[in-house]
Amino acid sequence: MPRLMRFLNPKSALQRLLLHTFAITAAIAVVAVLCDYLVNVWLLHAVAQYTPWSTLVIVLITAPPSTYFLLLQTEKVRNAKSMLATEQAARAAAEAVNAARTRFLANTSHELRTPLSGIIGYSELMLEGAEQDKRPQDAADLSRIIASARRLEHLVNNLLDLAKLDADRIDVRPAFFNVREMLCAAIEAASPAAASNRNIIKLEIDDAVSTGVSDADRLGQCVLNLLSNAAKFTSDGVITVRAARERREGGDWLMIDVIDTGIGIAPERAPVLFEPFMQTHTDGEGQAQGAGLGLALTRKLARLLGGDVSYVSTLQKGSRFTLAAPLALTPESSALAADAVRTVAA
Repeated sequence: MPRLMRFLNPKSALQRLLLHTFAITAAIAVVAVLCDYLVNVWLLHAVAQYTPWSTLVIVLITAPPSTYFLLLQTEKVRNAKSMLATEQAARAAAEAVNAARTRFLANTSHELRTPLSGIIGYSELMLEGAEQDKRPQDAADLSRIIASARRLEHLVNNLLDLAKLDADRIDVRPAFFNVREMLCAAIEAASPAAASNRNIIKLEIDDAVSTGVSDADRLGQCVLNLLSNAAKFTSDGVITVRAARERREGGDWLMIDVIDTGIGIAPERAPVLFEPFMQTHTDGEGQAQGAGLGLALTRKLARLLGGDVSYVSTLQKGSRFTLAAPLALTPESSALAADAVRTVAA
């Protein structure tokens, strides 16, 4: 009896399929023999003595494999539906978590920016007083406070922009801009971070590059993020910003290279290099800094501007990040670029 109960209540899918195949085959055999008997004996009045063996042989040859095949396909369809339902539930949960994360980042960033602006403003006033009173030690301390606050402000701004990008709340405003002025502003903003590691920033602009039409603020933010990343992982080196014009199908493109002589990027970091909150270097290298937002935000902003970011790197020799963006961005093309960013993110 226990063995019979275990057979009637199988645990594995194969056992269930075999049991159902046996039951359905038996039912088919009974129905086939009954129909054969009615046709031969009752309707045709067969002269010879009726025997069901030929019918049973045909049923036993054809019914089990066809029944097993149909049951197997039904089981596969049922499993596929179950997996699809599980995936849909997991995706819905992930989207809910992502929406909550975006709201949290946006709210937290706003709450942090207000006191940070106050700290920077009061520190700058105190720095002016210290310089006027010729208190060099106080001036140096206040300068470090301002530098740290500005780095934190830059991180908060990146968090806020990342949340806006995820929520599709960043608009691109194309306008005429001077490429040299945009690059010089980004270099000036990155100079304190570069100087802290005793780096020199060099600017090289091709004569063919002058003005363009794009969102200069967002483009400058991309360059600043690339410069900040280079400054983190380069010590006593040179960071070169090189701008050139490249002719492509559909118009001219601005190609901005940020080249450093730092520690380089390991090949195994390539899959996560542009992922949010992922470090460019592992902690074991002793060089990890920041929250891992700069490169992720830069790529998303670059794609929003109709371009992209790529890189090449060699360990212990340095890296080169290339920011490519069209020099004539229009509101229509920026809308198409935004749709492309959303498609890539999905």
